[in-house]
Amino acid sequence: MTEGDPSNLSIDSTTVVLNFSGLSEIMLIVFAFIFYIQFYFIKLMKIIIIMIIVLFVNKIYRTKKKYKIPECDADIIFAPAGIKAPYNFGICHYLKNHFDINDKKMVGFSSGSLINLLMTMDKENTSDFLKILIKNKLNNDIKAYLKKTVHTIGTQFTEKDFNLNLLNVGVSHADGLHIYNNFSNLKDALECCTSSSFIPFITYKDLLYFYKYKLSLDGGVFYNAYKSKKNDVLIINHYMFKRYKKTNVSNLNMFITKNINVYQMYITGYNDARNNHDYFLKYLKPL
Repeated sequence: MTEGDPSNLSIDSTTVVLNFSGLSEIMLIVFAFIFYIQFYFIKLMKIIIIMIIVLFVNKIYRTKKKYKIPECDADIIFAPAGIKAPYNFGICHYLKNHFDINDKKMVGFSSGSLINLLMTMDKENTSDFLKILIKNKLNNDIKAYLKKTVHTIGTQFTEKDFNLNLLNVGVSHADGLHIYNNFSNLKDALECCTSSSFIPFITYKDLLYFYKYKLSLDGGVFYNAYKSKKNDVLIINHYMFKRYKKTNVSNLNMFITKNINVYQMYITGYNDARNNHDYFLKYLKPL
């Protein structure tokens, strides 16, 4: 055997296996630690973003800065609802079936913008629209649910199925609230609904969203400021029949998606509206 011949090398295979095994364990621990940190970092970021938005909304009412808030000329307002939206859809489906809303101005904020879209739809397709909402399960992921719902509406319906002239959507911008209408087509309307329900990393995975070349945020930011400008307006929200309690942490609970049955929530909303039929007679004419 000559110098440099591989046969001259003496290798302890046991040592190599043990060292490799030890290295693998370290790598697994490192990867597990990184995954653990990433998982809870995302959760922490969600909470921080919600807190920032809540503080920003609170600042709106405390600061002297004048944000642009249009006069409220709505007859019906669909409030933000988060994952409680299926309950509000149930209420509004009952209204659509039993009351005349054709001459009413309706404005939707956040998830309420999609409810407004439902109310502009012809009755023949309303059931198909609701089946989409019920079929798309939340599965603890509100981002995926919203994205799939908007995509499905955009691919299975056209603007001919809606009276988009009745659609009004509240979107928050840096200078205040803008109520959008006069949509050119269904795609335009859905993009506006998306901007109205946009909360970074909470309702969508993106950090920024633009509508009409303007940085946009959830319409719920200026919702209270808008509705406070008019008293005799019908407001559809998930607190109206005391089915859900309004507490200091209720805004956070709007985005907790555990144990959500979309169909059961929709049925509950429909039944609550039916049991409170007389409540709506103050605002609407029955069919």
